[in-house]
Amino acid sequence: MESAVSVDDAAVQPLFDGKALKANLTSDGVHLNLDGKKIYREALLKIVADFDRKN
Repeated sequence: MESAVSVDDAAVQPLFDGKALKANLTSDGVHLNLDGKKIYREALLKIVADFDRKN
């Protein structure tokens, strides 16, 4: 069984300033710090919950 997962990027937009990670959410411009990971985690949980509702 194949399912398409649509991703609404609005949930991860708080991580970015333009196309770069916000400085306060990363220590090196590439990897998320704890605050960034919390935002990313919430975005992933929303994607999974939306997927579960559709299936």
